[in-house]
Amino acid sequence: MNTTSDYIDALAEATAPAHSYHSGLVIDDDPLLQVIAQEALLSGGVQDVQTADDGVLGLETLAASNNAIDLLVVDLQMPNMTGVDVIRELSRVSYGGAVIILSSEESSLLQSVKSMAKISGITILGALAKPLDVEALHKLLYTDTGASKLQRTRIISRPQTLKALNDDYLVPYYQPKIDLQTNTVVGFEILARCADASETDPAPFDYLDAIEKYGLSVEFLCKMITRAALEIAQWPHARGAMKLCFNLTPLAVQDSGLPDRLLSVVKAAGLEPNRVTFEITENHLLEQTAESLEVLSLMRLYGFGLSIDDFGTGATGIEQLRSFPFTELKIDGRFMMASKEDEFSRLTVQTSVKLASLLGMRVVAEGVETQDAISFARAAGAHEVQGFHFARPMPAAEASAWLSAHNQPNEFQVG
Repeated sequence: MNTTSDYIDALAEATAPAHSYHSGLVIDDDPLLQVIAQEALLSGGVQDVQTADDGVLGLETLAASNNAIDLLVVDLQMPNMTGVDVIRELSRVSYGGAVIILSSEESSLLQSVKSMAKISGITILGALAKPLDVEALHKLLYTDTGASKLQRTRIISRPQTLKALNDDYLVPYYQPKIDLQTNTVVGFEILARCADASETDPAPFDYLDAIEKYGLSVEFLCKMITRAALEIAQWPHARGAMKLCFNLTPLAVQDSGLPDRLLSVVKAAGLEPNRVTFEITENHLLEQTAESLEVLSLMRLYGFGLSIDDFGTGATGIEQLRSFPFTELKIDGRFMMASKEDEFSRLTVQTSVKLASLLGMRVVAEGVETQDAISFARAAGAHEVQGFHFARPMPAAEASAWLSAHNQPNEFQVG
């Protein structure tokens, strides 16, 4: 059992940079837990942390702050008002910050509350069991998914969006994919980042939302393909078989001219279609229409790979997997990160791999951050992995240097 000294030792060892949360509030009726959580948040980079003994006082503190508090740690079992009641009230007032659920209740209940909160529009970083694991708390603070709604309210106009595209303000970043059989780098996922971003900055969601809103997704994708191909061609250790993965929005799939346009761009960039995979994120519903089936079928005929991204988090069903010509299934990183402690996550990963295998699809486990997660992915039958355990998304120069240092056969002894 953890002791207070264990927590203090853990706090002293926490040195990683935190996400940019400025003001926190711990709502819990246990005075010792309040102190531990308060110190954990402060050591994790939160600038100011208050405490409240129950939900009523917590909501009063939040109201008095004029919603300046952007991070809440909420216990579920409290007198006067439970954590569930608190989350319901947060939804009612459209709270724009992030929430960490803390409880000694069983994992199935925690998962239900997390699901309820997300459906209610509340940003949930995660659920932690008692006694508090400080390292796990810090890990939640460091994740890109921790960006709260308060940090994503900027509205980008069409002229601003066009200027960003014309000025190459959005550039390709590269995250390696590792083959679990050969233990080598087999390709990179290409992700958009701002040109002046730091290594830990999240994706530029405001610009990406604007690009889709103004119907510029295909134009942006073509620019990313062209630039990525040009940059990789200059890497001294890039092998000819290196594969590239780009994100494709479901709205773009309704454009009947998409396959020919992409083929033209890919060929002009000096790439072969069989080296390019397009990922469609599952939490954006892909409608099964004649147009979308025609577009994706043509893309497969042209030799492109098609991947269903973030599998397990959205609306894709078995029927859609059977109807659309996907060649790859990517398991959402949240299931991989939770697989060690959460049985549902383990079963989701194992079932997804079996389903993909039956359909003749390759499986990529993304979001892997530990050796245990990689070993589990291999045991489950995944073909490839990617995640922070190997590298964060990197700009071209860093990715080239990284590849030069990790380009030997059997470089990654995983599992």
